[in-house]
Amino acid sequence: MPCTTILVGKNASYDGSTLVARNEDSSNGVFEPKRMRVCIPTSSRASTRAS
Repeated sequence: MPCTTILVGKNASYDGSTLVARNEDSSNGVFEPKRMRVCIPTSSRASTRAS
């Protein structure tokens, strides 16, 4: 089964946001949890958040 990923860069979004969207299809109905890591830039250093 196919999966779909949509990536939008800061120059392509209305407000300069970077967007990531993903859809994972499963032919047998079993889905594995995924981990997403978000890096938020700050004035002094980049911080990281993980789900």
